[in-house]
Amino acid sequence: MCSIIRLLATPFLVLTITFAFSFGNATCTLAERLSLVQSAAFVGTEFAWLATVSGDLWLTKNAGASWAMMPSGTIGHFGCVSFIDERLGWAISSGEQVWRTKDGGNTWAAIAKLEHPRKGVIAEQISFIDKLHGWAIAPPYFIWRTIDGGNSWEL
Repeated sequence: MCSIIRLLATPFLVLTITFAFSFGNATCTLAERLSLVQSAAFVGTEFAWLATVSGDLWLTKNAGASWAMMPSGTIGHFGCVSFIDERLGWAISSGEQVWRTKDGGNTWAAIAKLEHPRKGVIAEQISFIDKLHGWAIAPPYFIWRTIDGGNSWEL
């Protein structure tokens, strides 16, 4: 069992998240443990979603006391996630497919695809500030924005 402990601090809040992975008898160094989380989204003091390097999406509703893996079905590998409240969120999967959930991650709908002129560009971050406005970023310099809740994206 490998655990991830993330400490996030702001001037007003310190939040510690413990996240466990099972790898049989494997042991992990701290660096390996921290590298398993690829993206995280936090809402308030209780809700958090973590996208792992294996593409799984995990949810806590109790500030990290317990975690549940969210169903992904045929969605594929989630690379990054963003939520603005306990129900409304977005994710980007392999192939630059943008997904939206309206039920906290139980179900997902494909809503758009990020288009770019170069092959092999993979979005590493997605962030929404409200239900309409968001950004996605892929290194080294690709930035998309949406003003319609993710239905369309402009590079």
